Amino acid sequence: MQRTEQSFDLILAGDVFIYIGDLSQSFAACAQSLTPGGILAITTEQGLPEQDYTWDPKRVAMPTAPAICANWGPVMD
Repeated sequence: MQRTEQSFDLILAGDVFIYIGDLSQSFAACAQSLTPGGILAITTEQGLPEQDYTWDPKRVAMPTAPAICANWGPVMD
């Protein structure tokens, strides 16, 4: 991970941290690259208990999306 002088309101890491190993340097770089109040959003891979990959509202995070996004402003003007 390269450090940058830029800062970001949002850093999204989709299913990548499982491949890195020790995450301390990655998290430190993300923390330095976020603006105050910025968000580091992470997704991880995890199989369902019965390896049942059908859509089941009890097993997906979509019902929480409105609460998570409640304070988001526009990303681009």
